Amino acid sequence: MANENVPLWLSCSSSAVSATKKIADKELRYKINLFTGWKKYGKRVPGSSFPEDVYRGEHPMEWLIISYMDSAIPGHNMANWVEFPLSIVGFPAFQMVEIDPAPVLKNWQRGTGSSLYLLQSSCDEMLTYTGSAVSGNDKARLFMLLLRKQNFAWKIFLSIHSSRADNQNELLVMREDHMIASQVFGSLKLKTS
Repeated sequence: MANENVPLWLSCSSSAVSATKKIADKELRYKINLFTGWKKYGKRVPGSSFPEDVYRGEHPMEWLIISYMDSAIPGHNMANWVEFPLSIVGFPAFQMVEIDPAPVLKNWQRGTGSSLYLLQSSCDEMLTYTGSAVSGNDKARLFMLLLRKQNFAWKIFLSIHSSRADNQNELLVMREDHMIASQVFGSLKLKTS
């Protein structure tokens, strides 16, 4: 059930924590900020039912994955888009299992959504997830946003390197990791018509 509050990591941040640049893709119908130094990774599969753009930072745990669907069915369970990779590889992003050692999901929670964010994004439906993962001694904070407008749907997954991924002090996590994520998610613009 959605509430009126917009999670910090989805908010448009007025204070820059890291340098970013704007990127856009007409086929996947998005504009978003990408951290400076992050680069496109791999090639899009032509004719794919679920095309995606993958970006990587300098650290192995730094990933931004934007997936798109133009044949989403209103009312179908968008969580299936998340649960499928979890059931197959135990992780919300297939792409990250190539890291050595493979990342291990430490926690993963579904959020409540936000009716205000839905209104701001001009979408009909949303799901949010946050979590943390480890790969050897490396830690990551994970953020995922799923949005649907009529038959268009997007899944945006962000993994950022974090020394605080297992820290129990949520205020530190919000101030650091969530502010960093807000620079990406807070800039998101979708072409919904």
